[in-house]
Amino acid sequence: MPRRLILIALTAGALALAGCGGDDVKTFKDPRGRIEVDKGKDFAIEFRVNSGVGVDWQAVGLPTGLALVELRKTSTHYPDDNHAGESGDKRFLYHARARGIQTITFRKFFRGKLEERRSLNVSIGGG
Repeated sequence: MPRRLILIALTAGALALAGCGGDDVKTFKDPRGRIEVDKGKDFAIEFRVNSGVGVDWQAVGLPTGLALVELRKTSTHYPDDNHAGESGDKRFLYHARARGIQTITFRKFFRGKLEERRSLNVSIGGG
């Protein structure tokens, strides 16, 4: 009987670890040039933003139906709720739908004016 309880406890522990071992999302912080991801996987692009100063990033739209990657979600995280003057991270979560190379473009704004346009080549392999 104790062996059965041990087995149950070990199984429960393994399942708990499998569920909370961090997300399986490859994250690229302030990337330039080319990045590599696997087909069928999610990946994230992150840029520093600051709403108090007026620094923001936007993703430029992808061609409908032809895109090898799909934008799933955009979110912004600040270290604390009262983020006046603090920098945070803006995260663009994508899904790699098919193999190939897809260019994705972002625009950086400072106080509403376009400051930078950055294109990344996403190389999708594997899967």
